[in-house]
Amino acid sequence: MQAEGSKFYNRNVTVFVIHDAKDSSTINDPATTFVLSSGKPASCGLNEQKVQTMILQIDNNDNPPLKVTNVTTSQNTQYLVAWLEKGKTYQLFAGNRSASEPQYDLYNFKDSIPTSVPTLSYGPLTRVAGAMPPAATPSKNYWLWPTIIIAVIVLSFLTFKLMKDIKHSGD
Repeated sequence: MQAEGSKFYNRNVTVFVIHDAKDSSTINDPATTFVLSSGKPASCGLNEQKVQTMILQIDNNDNPPLKVTNVTTSQNTQYLVAWLEKGKTYQLFAGNRSASEPQYDLYNFKDSIPTSVPTLSYGPLTRVAGAMPPAATPSKNYWLWPTIIIAVIVLSFLTFKLMKDIKHSGD
């Protein structure tokens, strides 16, 4: 981020993110803060966030306002290390925040991974409709409540019958 207006400035900047572009009236808590200072590069990180809109709030205090001249965004390169076998097809699924992180044995052997591994190229990224399983599968225990209700009815019937027998034997 670059700004101009005063020769020397040191301002606090708060970054708010709006995840839903259709509803920009709801601004969440601040995502991050950083200092915008003359002569120093200004940058901030928004870890693991998909953001369509950002609002930057510059605290000018009693100073003349700054004019933001340039904002540049970037994304860190991420790498995936995996053991792939020749002749097999693989698909990488991403973007589901509610999906659980896979637990592979390879994580325990990360010290055995060479510092330089071959990089594979990839094709265009496409959305695969219906390919991802739901994050939480609904329970298949639909029989549980009817079973409990039937058990309560049977136990109630037996209890009343037993009470009736006890009452008759007491006569």
